[in-house]
Amino acid sequence: MFSSDRLKHWLSVAELRAVPDVIPRSGPAGAAVRGVSVMLVLDGEQLQFRRIEGESVFCLGLDDDEHFSVECCISVYDAWRAEPIITEYWGLVSFTFDNWPSYEREQLFRWERVKFVARRIRRSVRNRVAAFRKQVAVERYAVLNTVKSLKTDVRVPHSLDVAGSLLGNDWTDKLDAFDRLDQIEVMLDALVDLGELRKNGIGYEVTGKGIAALSQYEEEERKHRESMSLQKGIRWLTVVMAVAALLQARVVKFPELWTINAWPWN
Repeated sequence: MFSSDRLKHWLSVAELRAVPDVIPRSGPAGAAVRGVSVMLVLDGEQLQFRRIEGESVFCLGLDDDEHFSVECCISVYDAWRAEPIITEYWGLVSFTFDNWPSYEREQLFRWERVKFVARRIRRSVRNRVAAFRKQVAVERYAVLNTVKSLKTDVRVPHSLDVAGSLLGNDWTDKLDAFDRLDQIEVMLDALVDLGELRKNGIGYEVTGKGIAALSQYEEEERKHRESMSLQKGIRWLTVVMAVAALLQARVVKFPELWTINAWPWN
């Protein structure tokens, strides 16, 4: 049982940490908000908590224009039996509690904050991993395919050839030209370590393992395109079936455009 003494304690805390009437919810001002707002629903009437003095709880009730401007005073017992709506603002995030014990647990253990931060970290890590995997896969395929396409009977491509093919003929005019060349060379050396490329002097050649990797990537891309086409076809089929069902049930009716009363040869 949540005692009246504990209620008075947390009401005093809420009074000290009260948020302003107008709470910014964007920008630096919103990110700096730290505080709590308490609404008490007593016998169907909404009361906005203001302060507590001894056994008296001072609140604001609604006026005729639905604004909290009517001052009123209730007892601690009335505040205890009222249904609370406690909103705690933590920057641009807010947590709402519908009873005092749950609010008390949050102040002691910060579970909602921990769960929020954990969700944000998990989402960020998942997005970064997905982006990294996709980026690495595309770079690997692009470099392998470029080395394969540039190979001729008389010469093997080197890192500058690969860079020119991937980045364009004017890639050396860019401010980050040599940083991008370093990235390509790192990928080339990594593919050599994987056995998908072979070093030939200063040039590179695709090995049998590299050809197999290219074939696998192209097969996966083909399956992906087929899957997307199949999903698009299923969506259209679903729409057609839904329209047909509506027509059959006579929910949707189309006007007759051409009515044949009798065939000419009859």
